[in-house]
Amino acid sequence: MTIIVTHDHAGFDALASLVAATKIYPGSYALAPENMQPDAALFMEHYGDGLPIQAPCGEMEEGGAGECVVVVAGRRRSSLGALLPLVERAREVHIFDHHPPSPDDLEGSEIRVEPVGAVTTLLVEEIRRCRIPVSELESSLMLLGIYRDTASLSSAATTARDAAAVAFLWEQAVDAAIIGEYMRAPLVAEQKSLLAELLGASELFEVAGRRILVAAAEAGETIRGLGAMARRLQQIEDIDLLIILTALPRGDLHLEARTTEDDLDLPLLLAPLGARGYRRAVSAVHSGEDPAAFRERLLELLERYLPPPAAALDIARAPAAAASARWSVNRVSEYLDAENCGSCPVVEEGKILGMITRKELRQALRSGFGDTPVQGFVKRRAVTLPPQSSITALRRTFVERKTERIILAGEEGEPLGAVVPMDVLRYLYRLDERPNCGTPGGSLLQAKKNPPPDSVDNLGALLESKMPPRWQSRLLLMGQRAAATGVSLYLVGGAIRDLLLGAELSRDLDFVVVPDALAFAAEAVKFLGGKLKVFEHF
Repeated sequence: MTIIVTHDHAGFDALASLVAATKIYPGSYALAPENMQPDAALFMEHYGDGLPIQAPCGEMEEGGAGECVVVVAGRRRSSLGALLPLVERAREVHIFDHHPPSPDDLEGSEIRVEPVGAVTTLLVEEIRRCRIPVSELESSLMLLGIYRDTASLSSAATTARDAAAVAFLWEQAVDAAIIGEYMRAPLVAEQKSLLAELLGASELFEVAGRRILVAAAEAGETIRGLGAMARRLQQIEDIDLLIILTALPRGDLHLEARTTEDDLDLPLLLAPLGARGYRRAVSAVHSGEDPAAFRERLLELLERYLPPPAAALDIARAPAAAASARWSVNRVSEYLDAENCGSCPVVEEGKILGMITRKELRQALRSGFGDTPVQGFVKRRAVTLPPQSSITALRRTFVERKTERIILAGEEGEPLGAVVPMDVLRYLYRLDERPNCGTPGGSLLQAKKNPPPDSVDNLGALLESKMPPRWQSRLLLMGQRAAATGVSLYLVGGAIRDLLLGAELSRDLDFVVVPDALAFAAEAVKFLGGKLKVFEHF
């Protein structure tokens, strides 16, 4: 087996190199890095289903997974993160890179390191030489990989080979809309000001069990790069729907809406507001609209027609068919026949031990083990998810784990239900068949606006570039809750020091809270999770 990996915190060049390498190594598996840069992660959210990239599975992480491991766009050992043991166990290591050597570099049986602007270029040259066909999405990603790593062929590292690779990819079928969407230029001063205003004026709502971020601001004569700003705002975790409202001086009101949820059809949902676009991204322009009145109309529309999200357990086959680890092979085989299932979890003391399939049972029966307890024949882990998981999470897990059955497990590890791909398809089909209306979506919970910030040195750029998105989302939620409850909240201590010095961020965040830190901490646990420990002496 050949496995292809890249460095942690991968960007477009690394993702494109993963895909390109799968074309050069037929039958190989490209593993997604544990962390990706925000734009690359968003690209995978939207288009990952069409790419030959999968999440690492337990067998690969624990066993001797690959005869050959191909490392692209990053040969430093420290950059591989959790995938380094996989590389170290391989019998052969092939390396494609363009970075200068360092003492931390991997040793490989085959190494191709050349001074080009993007590692994708090296792999595209091989694809071109071997005349390997690529899909439209694959060629679009490869084009993005070269463009993003060479600043659209304008960086000092760009070579004629990069330009030739770009020309070759443009000759293939590429999606110009994807290229335009992800080729964002650095924000100019006007855009930075607008983004800061959107962040400061953002409001978090909960409608029909979904989390919605509404950001409103006034723009200049034109709006440039609004899609890029929408992507930046969309990087906040746990947001189901993002809506941006920008008012122009000439009286136009611009709406931009984006979602990552499978079960939301934005052109259908926002049709009464004239929104047009794709299922997950729409826009609209209104002339002569009062922004406040339009915002209220938007919220009323969402409250009335936004469908509540379906949890995995809502579409599951429950209760889950499960066999006791003490049952005999004969009994489990008869049980699967009665339940008309191809596989089921095996449970020991109420917890899932693993999965057993008809094929494995037949092999045991042919070998004369019909009266033997089935637990000795359980070889594979069960793919599990919590019962409250979204339909989007189910779909991604089916694709990434290449499984035919997902078991929904409770907090104690007990099986609560089972989902097969057809269950997800039926649910999405029902969504496609629904009318252009809906039942009332539930109550509307509104947070107060943040007060306008004082004129201070702005560390927002440092926070955005250095702080992990998960931490940024927590800061936003804490700031909104503090503003809503009249609390003054300050981020202090080592995190600020590390940001200013460019050092690696410490693993904890310190806050000063005025007037009552303990009361706010107790409130924070409710919406952030975790545990509260109080040190009375201090």
